Amino acid sequence: GEGERARPPPARARARVVRFSLPSSSIIPPSLVSQACLSYGLERLWAIAVTPGSNAIALGYDDGTVLASAGRDDPVASMDGSGKLVWARQAEVWGANVRALGPEALAGAEDGERLPLAAKELGATDVYPQSLAHSPNGRFVAVVGDGEWCVYTALAWRAKAYGSGLDFAWADDSSSFAVRESPGVVKLFRGFKEADTLRLGFSAEGLHGGALLGVRSAGSVVFYDWEAGAVIQRVDIPGPTAVAWSEPRSSIAVLAEGGGYVLSYDAAAVAAAAADGTADEADGVEGAFSLAHELPDGARASSAAWVGDCLLYVTAAGRLNAAVGGDASTVAHLDRPGLRLVGALASAGKAFLVDRSGGLHPYSLPLASIAYKTALLGGADPDGPAAAAALEAVPPGERDGVARFLEGQGRGDLALAIATDDEYRFE
Repeated sequence: GEGERARPPPARARARVVRFSLPSSSIIPPSLVSQACLSYGLERLWAIAVTPGSNAIALGYDDGTVLASAGRDDPVASMDGSGKLVWARQAEVWGANVRALGPEALAGAEDGERLPLAAKELGATDVYPQSLAHSPNGRFVAVVGDGEWCVYTALAWRAKAYGSGLDFAWADDSSSFAVRESPGVVKLFRGFKEADTLRLGFSAEGLHGGALLGVRSAGSVVFYDWEAGAVIQRVDIPGPTAVAWSEPRSSIAVLAEGGGYVLSYDAAAVAAAAADGTADEADGVEGAFSLAHELPDGARASSAAWVGDCLLYVTAAGRLNAAVGGDASTVAHLDRPGLRLVGALASAGKAFLVDRSGGLHPYSLPLASIAYKTALLGGADPDGPAAAAALEAVPPGERDGVARFLEGQGRGDLALAIATDDEYRFE
């Protein structure tokens, strides 16, 4: 802002133009190159204030005050199946190993507290990171940002492959992946070399990896075969937000604006259609997916991950839910916005959520309840010895949730027998 109105120079003075250029070693660091310009039409800007740990910026003008948000609220982080975490701070990438804390420290960690991880800087990226994604085997990390992508080795942080693209998705073999080059073009890579090009015929908004390549648009997710690039099936769903495959690849969760759904995947039907040539070029394989069940509170869920047959997802209302079959229970009410689910370790009995600064927060999973529900859905006799042994391991604090699950399965008698809440038992 200017302190006072500029005065015109004396009549005798003449303007002189000096031409100069900055040397290559400019005093302006690359991190200060302009990313965006803001104009609120409020005349002169007089004051700027920020708060440590927040991306909010307060701007004071002649004609008003503006509170702006700088950057993204979503964390840019990824965790592999062994507990190795990477996250981005500007163009720097940092890493830590959750298992390095030891099983006792993990077991004793309070829900929601920030874990004291020993972080180390892995290196810098050639692009400003907007997303990070581990390969399935954890050996590589893909970085996407500024219309470019680069794959780095996870340990030494050396560039393995790079190119132009808007989104990135890994296949299951960790050497194959897809890149959304433009809204209508997706390129497939095998052995880190370009192998095929998909010309979609619709405007894609994102990619999802796994057993099949999922291409997300505003009203659907179209699944493609990684080898042939053929359409497997189109799933029409308004406003898809997240896709997560189970392990083994028999189920897939699709979360969207209007709700959440778990679909069963029939790999045998897909293989048979490919063998006898009955797959339709436009519509794919009939029966490749079937609806298993809907997810309570699945609408607008921001992130999801599987632990065995249990799906974990973060709801729009800020709850961490665990769903087995069609039954979902709340694991935790998140006490801060912007947390994203990056994975879980069944051996530690914890789900892990990351914040925007790279802080990792654990939440305890009801593993005994999950095991009991999974056993019943798998066909175990609720009155048999195996189910009784699994129920015996469920702690008292989780029994009311199990009772509600049993009630939903038509076993009100057994629900009444194990419930501990008097009001619920009376009902």
